[in-house]
Amino acid sequence: MNLDMKTYDSDGRIPIGKLSINFLSLLNDGWEFEEIAVSEREENGEKLIYPIFSFRTKKQGDALYLLSGIHGEEPAGPNAIAKGLDYIKSLGMEMPIVLLPLCNPLGYAKNWRYPRVEKWEAGKDDSVGDSDHLLFLKDSKNSRRTEPKNSECDALTKHILKLSEDYKPFLTIDLHEDDLLHEGGYIYINGEEGYESKVGRKIIELLSKKIPIKFDGETGFKERIVGGIVANEKDGSIDELFSSKEIYVGGKITRGPSAKTSIVVETPATMPLERRVNAHLEVIKNLRELARLA
Repeated sequence: MNLDMKTYDSDGRIPIGKLSINFLSLLNDGWEFEEIAVSEREENGEKLIYPIFSFRTKKQGDALYLLSGIHGEEPAGPNAIAKGLDYIKSLGMEMPIVLLPLCNPLGYAKNWRYPRVEKWEAGKDDSVGDSDHLLFLKDSKNSRRTEPKNSECDALTKHILKLSEDYKPFLTIDLHEDDLLHEGGYIYINGEEGYESKVGRKIIELLSKKIPIKFDGETGFKERIVGGIVANEKDGSIDELFSSKEIYVGGKITRGPSAKTSIVVETPATMPLERRVNAHLEVIKNLRELARLA
């Protein structure tokens, strides 16, 4: 791990080395640590290598999962986790938590969406959180893809499925940003409660203290927003995987993680980074209440 790796800094994000040191401080509080993948990229004849970390409390059972940094050009989540780590540590003394604070370190360092390309291009690199290889086609018992889109999403999804046996997710929160929508923040929810989710409504309330909320209309992907919430979209993400009751593994149907509620927080990427970080931090500071509601 190169703690001195150069980090894109035009938006004021925390350098990747400093972020990693911050996250690794969890080991001083007795958290378990695992390196779940090593992300690699060639650049100007040099090989860039950085690990993807996973942390968890020693206490097992029904667990809260907190993720961020799936897309490298969305830095507010990882920065908010770094600033709010004391809140997470405190809650970890009370309940099982799994923390994946920087899922795409090479993308973060470069301000690229994916580990090896800046933006989506057909046939090129893709999201580290893509889970289509484990999720069903509509009205079919076959997976949407035969192979994972990249090595990182393969490792990340395998890790989630393995952990969910001892750390069964009841609430998952994935911190994201949206550079296609300027009017305000919103959230995605996968779960039976959908638009009526108490957890979802509470998160919208928390976000509204820090940023404008887009309460209705559509996302940049033409998804319907009601009360600041987009409910049960099948987007192939790791968040859909978390909530899935059945998945497709090794050529057969098996039980999925079955989280009751899986949430993606979206802040408008056009706002100053500090404001977006504070919005995510407001969610982190209230994880105890959100877990109670779930």
